[in-house]
Amino acid sequence: MKKMSKLVLILLAIVILTSSAVFATEEPTVTGETAIPTSETTTEAGNGTEGAGEELSEDDIVNADKFIAGEDLEITEIVDGNMFIIGRNVTINKTLVNGNVFVIAENLTMDAETEIYGALCAIAKEMNVNSRMYDTYLVADKFNFGYESIVQRDLRAMASEIILDGRVYRNAFIEADKLTLSDFLMIGDLNYIAQSDAIYIKKNEDGTTEPETTEIPTGENGIIRGEVKYTQRKKKLFDKSIEKTVNEILKSNKIDNNTNEEKIKSIITSYIFNGMGINSNTQMVKDTSNSVMIPKAYIYITAVVIILLVVALVLPIILKKNGNSEKKSKENRL
Repeated sequence: MKKMSKLVLILLAIVILTSSAVFATEEPTVTGETAIPTSETTTEAGNGTEGAGEELSEDDIVNADKFIAGEDLEITEIVDGNMFIIGRNVTINKTLVNGNVFVIAENLTMDAETEIYGALCAIAKEMNVNSRMYDTYLVADKFNFGYESIVQRDLRAMASEIILDGRVYRNAFIEADKLTLSDFLMIGDLNYIAQSDAIYIKKNEDGTTEPETTEIPTGENGIIRGEVKYTQRKKKLFDKSIEKTVNEILKSNKIDNNTNEEKIKSIITSYIFNGMGINSNTQMVKDTSNSVMIPKAYIYITAVVIILLVVALVLPIILKKNGNSEKKSKENRL
């Protein structure tokens, strides 16, 4: 049996360890009203939260990576960097992030006034997202992609139960036990693996709904403008619930408001590399394996290491062979 998120989560770890890594090849276009303001004022990153009802000024901009940990977190931030968050109940309101957001939580809620100009990489028991983001890498027991949600490029999600509204401007790669589509619009293809066909529930303007069906409207006037590609999986997605795993992380690491930055980053990195101990039958990683560009420096370093290993293995053999040849030559002379 294959390790579920192990490879997908390693993908996320690459982003953490290489903060300059970029998802795919394009740069997000940030113009007009959606641009995050910049300031010469530098606010030191640290732990804590901002009140959701507070008005933020340019002086509140964090020009660095932001690390937040605790039990119940209500976050309102403007961050010109990445965000690392670990908590039991995490609510992200009116937040602008000019980078990637990494979250490990039991419950994650994100409002419509939150915008992420990088990727949302999150692991949670229940995830309710109504925000704008560039890319997503999500693992949950239950994932609700709200009506006001927008993903500028690809939506990647694995969850026991997934409900999709909102908009995706490129493709979706989904793994679920149960997938439901409603007020959903996607410009590209829907690629999903599930135990049964996805369910489509059409909502009427008067608030009523049509009977559910497995016929998903595609084409120019459909909710999926590209193709729908379905692969059936007989087994359940997860052998272990995300809720149990997140609880173990919070308990074993004694997460609270005083957890320091290095520990937060270390926890996220280590659990990602360990695959969080969750098994699944995923194949989605094959579609996501080319989604992260590793900086050239890392490629060069890897190449040098491989060359040195080869030299270390081959050189003793060559020297031994030359030594034997010289010995035989001396014996022949005698």
